[in-house]
Amino acid sequence: MKFTKKKLILFVKKMVNKYIQVSYVLSDEKTIKREYEPFFRIKDKFDAYIITTDEFDLSRDGIKHLNVIDFN
Repeated sequence: MKFTKKKLILFVKKMVNKYIQVSYVLSDEKTIKREYEPFFRIKDKFDAYIITTDEFDLSRDGIKHLNVIDFN
């Protein structure tokens, strides 16, 4: 777990300079904000990914959103 000022990234694995966040779905704007916002507080700028079961791309601000099937 990684804590940033009052925010928590529930699952982050730093490997080969990548951060990976996993969420079931990005179902509404509140969920999207909750999942993306902690990445903005991390000072280093390694590649960041949010992996979900969603079939659409919500990549933004350099954070890549991928479907779990496409992530390898």
